[in-house]
Amino acid sequence: LGNVMSFDQLTGNVGIGTDSPSELLELKPGSGGDAKISILKSDGSQKALIGYDNPNGGLINLYNEAGTTNVFIRGYGDSYFNGGNVGIGVTSPQTKLEIAETATSSDCVVRIKATRDAYLQFAPANSVKWALIADYPALGDFTMYNYPNNFNSIVIKDNKDITTNLSGGNFGIGTTSPDGKLDVS
Repeated sequence: LGNVMSFDQLTGNVGIGTDSPSELLELKPGSGGDAKISILKSDGSQKALIGYDNPNGGLINLYNEAGTTNVFIRGYGDSYFNGGNVGIGVTSPQTKLEIAETATSSDCVVRIKATRDAYLQFAPANSVKWALIADYPALGDFTMYNYPNNFNSIVIKDNKDITTNLSGGNFGIGTTSPDGKLDVS
């Protein structure tokens, strides 16, 4: 079979482009080439592509019946899922992203880590409206603010004081219908 395809009888490994495969199936392209496995339907339409995109890195592409790429995972650059809902710890997600705790504990933690501020933005119709931010405006603070209204915000200062610069309206503690600027019930 030469350098095109090899079979190691001791290990059962198969190599394409290599005489000494170290895995069950090993692909090694020629100089500067890509190493990809393409999975096609009987009509020749591509349904999956797994491999190495020279010189960038590894990739997995999954296609729907119309030939649209719905899942694109790369070891470099952007990746995306456009084929429906995504579940982590759940097999039938009901929303775009559903995360469920499957262990016996009841905690389900989602962590956002950053070297600076960590944001969770809410953007209906591609326009950011609200954000939750840790360590903003100062280390230890937690802020909820509104983008289109000049950054109106509610800030928990270092887990102690609560401040607000909301313009207009009333602020209630212990009431859902405050009668004045500050209504404590």
